[in-house]
Amino acid sequence: MSIARCRRPDPRRRWPAPAALALVLLAAGCGQANNTTGRQAASRAPASCEQVALGALTKVAQRVYMEAVRSANQQTAVRFVETSAPLAAAVAAQSPSAVAAAARTLIASGHVARLRVDDGSHELADVGSAGAVGPSFGLIRGPDGSAAGYYEVAIQTASGVALTASGLTEAQVVIRTAQGATLAVGNNQPVPARLPAQGAVSVDGQPLDVSSFTGEAFDGGVLGVSVLRSPSSLAQYCRPTAPETVAATLGDAGTRIYRFEVDSVEGTNELERVVENPPLLQAVAHRNPVAARRAIDALLNQHIVRIRVFARGQALQDVGGPHVLAPLGARLLLHGRHIGRVVISVQDDLGYFLLARRLLGLDVVIRQGASEVLASLPGDPPALPDFGPVQIDGQSFVAYSFAAEAFPKGPLRITLLVPDAIVDQLDGAY
Repeated sequence: MSIARCRRPDPRRRWPAPAALALVLLAAGCGQANNTTGRQAASRAPASCEQVALGALTKVAQRVYMEAVRSANQQTAVRFVETSAPLAAAVAAQSPSAVAAAARTLIASGHVARLRVDDGSHELADVGSAGAVGPSFGLIRGPDGSAAGYYEVAIQTASGVALTASGLTEAQVVIRTAQGATLAVGNNQPVPARLPAQGAVSVDGQPLDVSSFTGEAFDGGVLGVSVLRSPSSLAQYCRPTAPETVAATLGDAGTRIYRFEVDSVEGTNELERVVENPPLLQAVAHRNPVAARRAIDALLNQHIVRIRVFARGQALQDVGGPHVLAPLGARLLLHGRHIGRVVISVQDDLGYFLLARRLLGLDVVIRQGASEVLASLPGDPPALPDFGPVQIDGQSFVAYSFAAEAFPKGPLRITLLVPDAIVDQLDGAY
């Protein structure tokens, strides 16, 4: 598929929207929806490069939403609910206060954002965030194994989806209910009161292209999730072909996944936690490797995946995963005196690999020099360009490579492989 370089679409054009999303936008007072059939939609004009780029970003936002619906974390929440003995006993006893207490305990675990429980005819408890999205449903069995009630559980909120999607796409992400209420906005930029399903709007005189998909509210209602970016910002991704435009777009998002770990508040907070840890400081000051190991083991209980400490220029301990990246370093001070240095990482190669696979839907190759660290493709992929087409086992890809840093230092090269066929998957996004 070949596209004209950065050909601007007609801003009055409205691409066909799914029926459910059309209902959301109509209820929100967003103008007439286009109910064009799939056969008519197939005959529409070729997409401009900006629309291809926005379609790719919308798929990323949709993958972020699906993490709240069909991910391992959602399965974990379901398991917590279905195996909670206090919840089962409370439901069997038909005690709303006990059910609510058990639900609050589950929410406090960090695995659940909202939990609603009923006995089939009456609600027993509804605890958690009002903005929860993407629920799962199931049966609660009493202590004797018999059916006692039903649950609805969600692990994510609309604001969480919008913030994460905005961070990955650098777009404004707006989530609205079928009644037109705005549940979440991905950043602090203003949003229009009226949003088409697809097309263009103007906010404070700035044109924005819009692409949308549907989600599910906690009450089962339809949500409209809209992704907005300016045509000028999308034009930076334009390449001679559609697959190359998608590769430039998703490659930029993949780089942001990596940079997030380097620049994130979470990484800074974890580094601060380490440099202020009294047992570690004492161990480094006395150059005691046994005490340093104990202190590090205690610190590896949250987000940190590896810690290396130095005392007087010599490595004292190095504990954690074998392949990590995005190192963060700092001096160690005790009573104002420099006693050593620490390097930590909050992301390992496998963690990045899995995020890129889940949130971008791409194959990934990570290499350190001539050595392959991780690859999602079988065998040994050929030499990969910084950017451009490549054939692997008869399949056509566009490669997007960027430089990363290994632990504790040294270059890594991460290559994201975008299949040519991915362009066909974007049709539903605009």
